[in-house]
Amino acid sequence: MFDLGQLNRVANFLGWGSRPPKVDGAVRIGLIGASQVSTYAVVWPAQKLATCKVVAVAARDGSRANDFAKFHGIPKAYGSYEELLADPEIDAVYIGLPNGLHGAWSSRALQAGKHVLCEKPFTANYEEAKQVQDLARRSKRLCREAFHYREHPLMTRLQQLVAPGGPLGQVSRIDAKLLIPNWVFGSGNIRFMEDLAGGAMMDAGTYCAHASRTLAAASGAPSGITVTSAAAKLRPGSKLVDGAMVVNWSSSPSEASSPPAAAQSGWASLLRAWSRPVAAGGTGPEVRGRFLASLQHDGPVPVTEINIKGSRGSLTCQGFVVPFFGHMIQVKTSEEGGQGGQAPRTRQWTERAYGSGQTTYYYQLERFVTDLQALDGAKQKGSSSSSSSSALARATSALREDEADALANMRFIDQAYTASGLPVRFPTGSSVKIQAPAGSTPVPLGSTSVRFPTGSTAKIQAPAGSTSVRA
Repeated sequence: MFDLGQLNRVANFLGWGSRPPKVDGAVRIGLIGASQVSTYAVVWPAQKLATCKVVAVAARDGSRANDFAKFHGIPKAYGSYEELLADPEIDAVYIGLPNGLHGAWSSRALQAGKHVLCEKPFTANYEEAKQVQDLARRSKRLCREAFHYREHPLMTRLQQLVAPGGPLGQVSRIDAKLLIPNWVFGSGNIRFMEDLAGGAMMDAGTYCAHASRTLAAASGAPSGITVTSAAAKLRPGSKLVDGAMVVNWSSSPSEASSPPAAAQSGWASLLRAWSRPVAAGGTGPEVRGRFLASLQHDGPVPVTEINIKGSRGSLTCQGFVVPFFGHMIQVKTSEEGGQGGQAPRTRQWTERAYGSGQTTYYYQLERFVTDLQALDGAKQKGSSSSSSSSALARATSALREDEADALANMRFIDQAYTASGLPVRFPTGSSVKIQAPAGSTPVPLGSTSVRFPTGSTAKIQAPAGSTSVRA
């Protein structure tokens, strides 16, 4: 049956339809990077919001910035990111650059007094994420990782369904898949470049990690989740960049991680294990899960799926990453029968949660602007009144939540790389220290190949072709 509402949702994604006039004091946004993601993550949703406007775009190539600005009706174009950050008529920036540049330009934006909405992953690794969030805290600026999917009513509904006392009972397993077909990204795509912090775990894997963490927390898991084992399938011709990753995790802080193995060595066994059904487990507070994230899926279409098991039922959600293009929640529960040994009663139903029909990017930008205005408004008014004190408290809470969430996700990603036998990612153009995984094999970086002694720490120079800086 054709869904007429889908036409409206696609139109909303493209920024079509009515465009409300901008209010006085609308948040002025600059784009760091004239990229495709900047278009659908900010330009199009901003056209549907009265409270913000895109006023500038910057690219390393001035002509590219000019073309982008002209096409989208953006007033200003800059041929360098530094010029945009120096513009006093910009309140916030969106950073849609390659992974390895996220941390550096988030930091520079914060130093320039701008609020930041940074595309996922937040930084190249956990240590860099700590540095950026420390700076955000000191500067009292909003610095948020752009996980757009979480802002949609679908994710709100999933959290309700897995909550303690919900229809699934005590949740014990959360599994996810995000598979992107081979044809979507070419071999030269930035997602596969060593010196740009590339890899499947840094792309599709970030969604799986974040959704697993979010739903585990909503189900009542007491202390977050930790990687217990992982295996990577490397990109053809690379010994560093993962084209796919399988990760197993647990919410039990006492559950030991498996020893890391050389990349690829555990991939076949973990993939075989993935195809076998997994029991829901016990009814205690521990939650376990696994996910498969791939940028080299052999299938013809993307797969985005979450499967959840509880003591009283199960749930499958398809289309969780871009739910405005279509999604479905299928729930099955079992309740005890009545007197006389009656069989358990089973219920099955299907849900969808589209809300107002806007996109994940619209909801993301709307909340970012609302929190930014609350923070700036509270700072300007001071704390002399109860209303301003309340606004400041809400804004401060948003800052703390952003910091904790970004750090937890980058820590989990680092754990996955270490458990798979691969090094954590590093910022573009930098020299970094990484812990060598036990039993690791030579990792070529540019023209350099380094072998790690077991348990040692080695300094690795960024790949050939990146900008040289002192370590």
